[in-house]
Amino acid sequence: MSKRVLYLIRNGEYNRDLMDAEFNAPLTERGIEQAKRTGRSLKDLPIQTIYTSPHEQTSATAGWIRESLPNTDFLASDKLKQYRSSSLGKTFTRELILQAVEDTSNEAQMESAFTQFFQPATDHDIHEILICHGNIIVDLVCHATNVNSNTWSHMLINNCSINIVSVESLDEMQLVAFNDVRHLPDKLRTD
Repeated sequence: MSKRVLYLIRNGEYNRDLMDAEFNAPLTERGIEQAKRTGRSLKDLPIQTIYTSPHEQTSATAGWIRESLPNTDFLASDKLKQYRSSSLGKTFTRELILQAVEDTSNEAQMESAFTQFFQPATDHDIHEILICHGNIIVDLVCHATNVNSNTWSHMLINNCSINIVSVESLDEMQLVAFNDVRHLPDKLRTD
């Protein structure tokens, strides 16, 4: 039976002081190194496609990861973009991110993303990377595992952590890894 394996990766650390009104910000030097190491840790996997949100920090993370996966397709998707929540401003705090996760006005975006990316494979295994934001990852993982996002909203998701979901069928999805940062030394682990 074919399966789809999704590697949900949070963007690398970015410079919040340079964030614009559209939530775009450049990666820090540490964020670039996080992305490079993440790419090297995935280089032996049969990744076919990298999807990313349209934000600068996720696109840059994808670019650095793709250096280790040069034969992968690369596509941006608005379905993975950062929420347009009134609780998020230019300065993110853990409390504001938790409020955004609990904000139900983003349900249509999440349902659309889930419908597109979490489809079972039909005739061969598919391995894809989704590079997006921490709250998007929480919502997608919760949807896949049928867990209330309020339960998971207090879980830590580090920059460039690897979260893996195996999609066997629409009724059978398994969380294989959550917030895996073994590929990052302690000095590169940031949230």
